[in-house]
Amino acid sequence: MLTKTELNQKKAKSEQLDLVETISVDDKSQKKRQLLYLALFVTIGLSFIFWSYRQISTLKFEFKLPSLPSTSTSTSINDEVSQLTSADPNKWTVSVYQDNFPTLDFKNNSSFTKNILPQGLDIKENYTESSSKITLNSLITTPQKQMLFTITIEGNNVAQSKELLSKVVSELYWSNIKD
Repeated sequence: MLTKTELNQKKAKSEQLDLVETISVDDKSQKKRQLLYLALFVTIGLSFIFWSYRQISTLKFEFKLPSLPSTSTSTSINDEVSQLTSADPNKWTVSVYQDNFPTLDFKNNSSFTKNILPQGLDIKENYTESSSKITLNSLITTPQKQMLFTITIEGNNVAQSKELLSKVVSELYWSNIKD
């Protein structure tokens, strides 16, 4: 049999062991809970990151500023061409295209403007002449842009207008290159 002091010591040791075990069980359960929260947070976070990446990668970001028509430039071009052709009795039709223009086949390369415009430009021209009509299509390519000038002269005596043709193309070129 055990003495009273041995029983008290044994009882104290067992109570203390119970106290230590209870604390360690609480610590273990709290650590398990924290680990579970961390695992859930990481899983949800990674899922959200992958979902947002997929959503963003399917979006297309294309921002283009609208181009506003410049009325003053076209008015000044019309005025300059009108001043050149005002003395001519024939009807002049002038069209200027930049970047988006109709496709034309440039078979014959005449040289109305090669001597007037700067060297180094790629100039392709189509020139057709009849007794009542002259048509000049001039494609001028610079490093920055392409310009197509279509000039049609109709009238009874178009031979007089032929002299003004190169001046009009030159004026159109310099007016459009400033823009």
